[in-house]
Amino acid sequence: MVAQLACPRRVSAAPKPRVALTLPMEGVQSEVARDLLTGYQLAFDRAEDEYDFRLRVLVEEDRSNPALTARNIEAFAKDRTILASTGIVGTPHAEACLPIAEEAGLPIIGIRSGAETLRKASTTVFHLRASYEAEITRMLEMVRGAGLSRVSVLYSDDSFGQAALHHLEREAVRLQLAIHRSVAADRNGGDVRERTATLLATPGAHGLILLMITRPMLSALEFARNEHSFLGPIFAMSFVANRQVGSSPMKVATGLGMVSAFPLPRVAREALAADFRQLAMGRDGLAESLTAFEGFFYGSTIASALFLSKAQSREDLLSWLERRPLNVGGLGVLFDEKRVGFRHLQVVYKSNDGTLRI
Repeated sequence: MVAQLACPRRVSAAPKPRVALTLPMEGVQSEVARDLLTGYQLAFDRAEDEYDFRLRVLVEEDRSNPALTARNIEAFAKDRTILASTGIVGTPHAEACLPIAEEAGLPIIGIRSGAETLRKASTTVFHLRASYEAEITRMLEMVRGAGLSRVSVLYSDDSFGQAALHHLEREAVRLQLAIHRSVAADRNGGDVRERTATLLATPGAHGLILLMITRPMLSALEFARNEHSFLGPIFAMSFVANRQVGSSPMKVATGLGMVSAFPLPRVAREALAADFRQLAMGRDGLAESLTAFEGFFYGSTIASALFLSKAQSREDLLSWLERRPLNVGGLGVLFDEKRVGFRHLQVVYKSNDGTLRI
């Protein structure tokens, strides 16, 4: 039997539950933030239409700055009418703010990071995606299955990139893959073209792995294809699959492989994906965005938990989440001892017609 969670003093809820998001609506992650927020909004609107259950939502800007993310979470934690928070984008941002949420007893449901370092025994942080380590292992299995034996790696020069490279190197040994060369680049892409040139200066790699966020990843991909005529397969992380990539007409992106942490909404059979497709209809490229579907899944999980638990306090919500399975439109969510409730992985690629396919 799971032990009851220890939490700070009870919090009386407002008549409509209040949820707070911190998102980088400006800067290098703005495309990601827009898609995520659209997904959340669709989920919350759907809850109101279908269940007559309305959430009050607060969205604060963090400009992809970990210090601002932490400041926002601190403000949310102090506002005792806020029952849960979500929307944190990136490993450095989560590292900066999760200790604050933990100390205050603020539930965080859904983080856009799969870093294993964030999955410690927490009483308030609930994860809804497979770990980056699991994703990278699956990616390397895909690389090996494609008959490649030697790859080069461009990685983000931050805590995410360094941890991802370390795991990739360890798994490459196990799978008998050679790392031809690895080069770090600025997280936000300031030097990505120069660093890609450095990476490709020594030929010999059969494939290229880009452990970067969307905008610099696309710059590196375009530079590799157009400036260096790199013809080998290129692989990226699941978190780049927003509308910018999913609906991009860029021919250089054809064949880009990813391991998705969520079902591909355009073809998935679960009811949640069908609802998302219907709600995304007529919105330019939205149905192709795994990032928007991620926000829709997180928002639907939060709305379902608050509706079913009838939580009047953070304590109520935390206690309910730790022991109740959720059926979120056909996707099962059950949090384990690390508070990880969903571990989907699926290989997708950018096809000749510009769509993402399985």
